[in-house]
Amino acid sequence: MPERPTAAEDDALLLAARRRARRERWRRNRLWFASLVLLGLLVGMMLGHLLRGTPKLGDPLLAEIVALNSPDQASLELLLSRAVTVRQWREPGAIALHLERTRLREPRSGRLQGARPLRWRIEAQGSAVRVLVVGLERGELETRLEQVGEHWRLRLLPKATELP
Repeated sequence: MPERPTAAEDDALLLAARRRARRERWRRNRLWFASLVLLGLLVGMMLGHLLRGTPKLGDPLLAEIVALNSPDQASLELLLSRAVTVRQWREPGAIALHLERTRLREPRSGRLQGARPLRWRIEAQGSAVRVLVVGLERGELETRLEQVGEHWRLRLLPKATELP
């Protein structure tokens, strides 16, 4: 007849079984917690992408920037893949244009050497592209958006102002 374990052996076996069960429960809980953290991270990234409004692949692309310098009239031409919404802010001596929902490959800056020297900078700002023109005496800048073949051209022409 097999021997019966003693009370001390019973306690040791019971304690070992409890430890195994606790380890297994801890392992399952860690896996569950890790999956919740991963799910929260993914949902947070999706919400951040929606709220930040990063430009999407289908948004218009600012394909080319051409600065035309001539002694009498300088201009800046932006070639776009599609028509865009342009918002304009005027400040003393400067104008900022925001091209809504537009993509930009890389920021650029330069100078226009016309009747009056101007500096310009184009950079991405969230889901928009910001065009900043500095050096305008009275903040006069004419903007023209016209279709050229498959593309759209936004021309920025500083208005000639008479010096007092």
